[in-house]
Order: sequence, then structure tokens, then C-alpha cells
Amino acid sequence: MLRRKDLSNIWRGCAAAVTLVVMTALACSPEAPPAPAPAPSASPERIVSLAPSVTEVVYDLGLGPKVVGVSDFAAWPPEVAKVERLGGLLDPNLEKLTVLRPDLVLLHVSAERVAEHTARLGIRTVSVRSETLDDIFASYRTIGAATGTEAEATRRVAALEAELARFRPREASGPRPKVLMVVGRNPGTLEGLVVVGRGVFLDELLERVGGQNALPPSVVAPWPQVNKESLLEADPAIIVELSPGGPTDAEAQRAALAPWGQLPGLKAVREGRVHMLTGDWLLLPGPRIGLTAKDLAVVVAGAP
Repeated sequence: MLRRKDLSNIWRGCAAAVTLVVMTALACSPEAPPAPAPAPSASPERIVSLAPSVTEVVYDLGLGPKVVGVSDFAAWPPEVAKVERLGGLLDPNLEKLTVLRPDLVLLHVSAERVAEHTARLGIRTVSVRSETLDDIFASYRTIGAATGTEAEATRRVAALEAELARFRPREASGPRPKVLMVVGRNPGTLEGLVVVGRGVFLDELLERVGGQNALPPSVVAPWPQVNKESLLEADPAIIVELSPGGPTDAEAQRAALAPWGQLPGLKAVREGRVHMLTGDWLLLPGPRIGLTAKDLAVVVAGAP
């Protein structure tokens, strides 16, 4: 049985990981267009990828043997553990990047500092978006065009679309359940709640598996912060916390979710439909979105 101190440490680590992902998403400027991909003179042999989701796409295209540098937070596939680490979105090690002599650097559009550095050095750089499902599919095509793997990119996008289609629910007579997806909060409280807004890939996945975002259409921020009053107004039928690295033990999860008992007026709380998902793929917009869709489908359709 976990001691309270052990649970606190686990949940604190989970919260830190979630906060980092949300900060990364909030750092993305929706106005900044992706950097155009220069026409390749040859297939790249030394690739640096500085976003975990982009790295996963690169490996999914079979380019793993060419990857010489990744961000500190790249974790999939397992062989990425052997690749040189170059820091995170907020603190990339540009000196180490230069030493690696890449002939292609792949970035998220938010990594403007890195893009400026590689431009000064004349290193070929391609930036992609990953906020929506269309962005994810476009990132495959963009990276495929930059690496000579266009055909494989087309196949992988088709496979992802087919995988997501598997979780499309049968026609239902009643309304879709309202779901609140939580990606961050202060451990042990319902303060500092950050949730999934409308239009981002997690919202789109929820729609595909038969749910609907509990937030009203008037909330347009992609990752809004909400208070208890807003929760009571939204009154979700299901609450699901997306907590990569969070506790997997059932007792520890119940303890971590206990603060929701402070709001017995919520339908989800009254009916026992407050859940926690802990897969490390949940917040990553890449080749493992099918796993996220599967997890959400179980929550939306399953029993408490």
C-alpha cells in the first residue's frame, strides 16, 4: 500500500510532466506559419528532431537510424533512449546541436530560437504544426517530402485514419455525453485546472469516439483554465484526467481523484464517472493517437 508521502511524490511528478506539455502547447503561436521546406538536394543522413511528437513521426517513417539528436523528453520508440539529448523546448543546447553536424533539423513551429540558429548556420530546417489532426497528418507529408519518404508518409496517414475509424461509435439515439478532459491541476486540490479546449487534436479525438467537449462553444482557448463555478455550469457527464506518468495502481488513482468529491453537484461525480488515464502517449500528437482514441472510447462508452 502506498504511503501518503509516496503518493504525493508520484502525483507531483505527474503534474510536472503534464505542465511541461501544456506549456509547450501554449507556447505555439497560431499566427506563425510553418517554415517552408527547402527542396532537398539529397536524402538527409543526420537528422535532429527537437519535439517528442515530431520524433515519433520520424521513427514511424522508418528514419530512426538517421536520427542523431532529440529533445530530452523523447521517449518513444524505446531505441530513442540511445540517441544524444539536446535539451527541451525552452532550453535547447544549440552548441551541442551544431557539433552533431545535422543535415536536417526538424522542429515544431514554436521553436523559433532554434530555427533562427540553424538558419544562421545554413542548416536545412523544417518546422511543422501539431495542434489538430489535420496538422498531424500534414506533418507526416511535410517530413516525408523532406526526407524522401513521401510514399511511406502517405501509407502511414492512411493507416492512422483507418485506425481512428475503428473507434467511431454506432449510431446512437441519445445525445453525446459531455466530457471534461483535464490535463493539469494542483495536486490534492481542484485549483489550477487546465482542460482541453475546442479545436485541438484531443477535442477532435473525443468527437470521433462519440463524446462532446463539456465546455461551451464560447470558450475558444485551446487549453483554458477553469474554476469550480465554470465546472458546475458545464456539468460534465464524464470527467477524465489525462495524466502521463500518473499512478496506475487503482487505490492510488482513487486517492489522486478524491478532490473531485468536493463537487457532488457535478453529474460525473454523482454517477462515479471520474477517471484517470496514464499512458505516456496521451498528450502527444503523433503516431500513437490511435491509443489515445482507444482510451477515450472506453471512457466514453464504458461503465464507471
